[in-house]
Parts: sequence; structure tokens; C-alpha cells
Amino acid sequence: MKISLEKVRKPRELGPNEEIAWFTQTLGLESKRDKQKIVFKIFSELVKEIKIGNGLSSEELSQRLKLSRTTIIHHLNKLINSGLIIKHS
Repeated sequence: MKISLEKVRKPRELGPNEEIAWFTQTLGLESKRDKQKIVFKIFSELVKEIKIGNGLSSEELSQRLKLSRTTIIHHLNKLINSGLIIKHS
């Protein structure tokens, strides 16, 4: 196995949504199969809530994004495994 680092430059002057999209794409959290940009949507909702000092449950995300809880949990696990979010009981 060969491991290498890639230097990635952030484009200048991105809006909040574009910055989150760039961030999730750069970390490889979005795949071409994710046509609905679910990881982006989940991460965006979490960032909005964190800004006001709140968190969200998988059920709340499921209701807000009108997606099944199973789909939400699948994508949350990707974010947890990447170390970007932490699960609290």
C-alpha cells in the first residue's frame, strides 16, 4: 500500500454553503453516487445547530431532510468514522 498526501488549496471567497461543500468533497466524504448531496446536507444542518449551541439527533435530521433514519445513520457513521463529528448519548 502506498500512502501520499495531496496539497489542496481552498478557493477564495466562498459562501458558507460552498465552503461546506468544498470541505466535504476535499475530505472525500461525498461520492459520485451521492446525487442528493446527503453528506453536505447533514453536515450543513449540524453546523447550523452548533453555531447556536445545539446538536441534532438522527431522528431530527431525518425529519428535517425528509430522508429515512437508516440513510441518515449511514452518512452520520461516515462523518463519525472520519473524526469530523462525535456521537453523544
